[in-house]
Amino acid sequence: MSRAAPLAMLGAGFFALAAGLFAWLALHGFASAESLALQGEAIAARDGALNPREIVLAFPPAPHLGTIALQFLAPPAVPAPALFAALVAGLTAVVFFKAIAEAGFDKRAALAFTALLICNPLYLRVASSGPAGGLLVLAAWLAAGAAFRLRSRASVSDLMALSGALAFAALCDPLGVALVLGLAPLLILVVQPAFARESTAGAYLTILFPFLLATAGTLYVAWIFRGDLRGFPAALVSTPLVVDDGSGGFVAGWRRQEVFAVAALSLGALAAFPVLPGLFIASGRRLPRAMPALALFAAAPAAAMLAGLLGVTREPLAVAAPM
Repeated sequence: MSRAAPLAMLGAGFFALAAGLFAWLALHGFASAESLALQGEAIAARDGALNPREIVLAFPPAPHLGTIALQFLAPPAVPAPALFAALVAGLTAVVFFKAIAEAGFDKRAALAFTALLICNPLYLRVASSGPAGGLLVLAAWLAAGAAFRLRSRASVSDLMALSGALAFAALCDPLGVALVLGLAPLLILVVQPAFARESTAGAYLTILFPFLLATAGTLYVAWIFRGDLRGFPAALVSTPLVVDDGSGGFVAGWRRQEVFAVAALSLGALAAFPVLPGLFIASGRRLPRAMPALALFAAAPAAAMLAGLLGVTREPLAVAAPM
């Protein structure tokens, strides 16, 4: 209990700061379309104007269900999406601090690094736009930590933590599905060679099974309520998929809308490029332990292109922030 008290105080402090900032932005007109849609949905659910079918079909479920739950508890003057985003920011700060402290830094250094991560413009931009982005950053952090631990010691708990974090990412934001799919071919860099050599297919299936289960569950629910398997893409993305009519419209439309986003994302990744060579230099003879970092960096542009193919339109910052 005494060990949990400082973490609770830390989370409460960051939550209060984030709640004040996000609420001020929302009340002064700086609200994203995502937050406005969540707010309207939560108010409709509270007033009984939203039927259970629409709530069940909402994808991703984590921001929708969290916002609806908070709408019944939050003060009327505070937008529920802003409050939920602040709660996510407070929890993320606790997770950051705990991971940095466990890495060997003292409490002051861990607090300073946590503040720098939370105050990062990329994180603030994504977190202030709605709870989905903050949840995705939290899921990506948990997945990255589990990936590094899995590469270094290959324990069953780390394997379960990685698979759970990837499934959680898919339930937080449609972009999380693209991130998991972009990371999937690179999981061979995360698991230890001996483990992958025994059963590569088994390693992939073990890591991706919760993600596949969550995706299949969404597909099944969409089929039950809509009576059509094509209801899954409609539940996955907020904008309809572009259909190939044989005239090349799919490729042309995708290139026109997404190639510039991918290029901007690549330029943004270059800003963080010194981190990757520094990690390889610091690893020294333990270079294989830096392979998860290479997988995570390579997953970002792959996820951006997959997001374009899936119809998930996001700005490059939304892809770069979790990485």
